[in-house]
Amino acid sequence: MKNLFFACLVTTSLLSGCASMFSGTTQTVNIRSNDDDAKLYVNEQYMGKQSTVYTFKKKENYVIKSEKEGCRTNTVVPEKKFDPTT
Repeated sequence: MKNLFFACLVTTSLLSGCASMFSGTTQTVNIRSNDDDAKLYVNEQYMGKQSTVYTFKKKENYVIKSEKEGCRTNTVVPEKKFDPTT
């Protein structure tokens, strides 16, 4: 089977004003694939194979990508959500 099963846990928040005092301006996220040979990228920057950790700046946009030779490339764009702390 030539499909790449890509499991990605991404949570990002968009914060502004005083909310950043409570939850900061960055968030560390674990990015994982269930395939040992999958290459992981954040904004076209190679991060490693199978698992990586990346610190996102909450006000910026990101694209997470998983690639494996002979398989379909998977791309995820993390959603920004309002922080209820505000």
